[in-house]
Amino acid sequence: MIKLSLRNFRGVVESSIDLPDVAILIGGNNSGKTTVLEAIFLAPDPLRKTPYKGGVPAIMAVGHIHESLKASGYEFLLHKYSADSAEVSLTIDDVKNRLFIVKDERLIGYYTSSEEGGYFFGWTERFSSNYTITPPSVDHEYAKFFRELYYLSKKVYDVFFKSRLTYKYPTLVKTLLYHPSLMSWAWEGFLSRWVEIQPLTSKVANQIAPFIWEPIVNFTLEPFGGDSTSVTLYALLEDGSRIRIGDLGDGAKNLITLMLLYEYSKPQVLLIDDLESHMNPRAISVMLDWLSEEVEKGLRLVASTHSLDVAKRFLARLEGSKAVLLGLKNGKLSYKLLTLDDLEELESAGLDTRVAEYYLL
Repeated sequence: MIKLSLRNFRGVVESSIDLPDVAILIGGNNSGKTTVLEAIFLAPDPLRKTPYKGGVPAIMAVGHIHESLKASGYEFLLHKYSADSAEVSLTIDDVKNRLFIVKDERLIGYYTSSEEGGYFFGWTERFSSNYTITPPSVDHEYAKFFRELYYLSKKVYDVFFKSRLTYKYPTLVKTLLYHPSLMSWAWEGFLSRWVEIQPLTSKVANQIAPFIWEPIVNFTLEPFGGDSTSVTLYALLEDGSRIRIGDLGDGAKNLITLMLLYEYSKPQVLLIDDLESHMNPRAISVMLDWLSEEVEKGLRLVASTHSLDVAKRFLARLEGSKAVLLGLKNGKLSYKLLTLDDLEELESAGLDTRVAEYYLL
């Protein structure tokens, strides 16, 4: 069970939700699907490194998904951009990650607090994407860091120290979020750590093989067009020829990217927003087969979809999975767990669950 509680986080004023370990989120637009996924992703530590773009913080990856022209900063995480604070609590097994977000005139601070004490992750500037991470306690910059925090925002400083400072970094639930808009950032991450990625590529090539007509045996990182400064990712074919991954089509690119990210990160909880994006039925089958194998090994999986057909295929293929119908009204997040039989029964009665929140929640 994945237990999640939210207060003043994005569109949610205050709500709690208990998710099954394998879940597909359904509902209309602005029903809270992406909010739930991003809350689970950020709760452990919003400033921790991710596999995206050479290790950008989790919060920066989420900010990229929500990019709106030249607007920057992370106030969008706070309810209606105006709440002074927010809270996200995530509990899986015996591990509880409780994230507090507090805003001042200049900064937004991020910290955790428990009976054992508190840990300050760091801060972001309110109207920019700049961030500062708490250095290790043994680092000579540690005292300087908190002096700077006191100078920049006494409110953030005071709120944090009331949570009883400890030097111990908390135990984290390892979560990974993938959204199609993060694909280019994922590729930049592969480029910066190819030595670590390369041993994983033949496994992913074997997994993706049923989806691609060409007999792919591996993926390589090589110069393109004879220019040593221009490199790209190739699919290496059985006959020794190569095709750029970018030329395989959006569905193949999405699936290859997701698989490589997963194999590199090996998260406890995999979060996939817009599961079926750009994928044809064959690609979806390959993806569900792969996810089913990983779930059998103990992976927890939460994904979202706009397709009722994909939701039904998900439930039919992944043992023990359930659909979670979400609805968000006046800041209250409501939900209902549904089985495959439930979805089919409602469909036969003429109800599309994605737009029937009013009747079902």
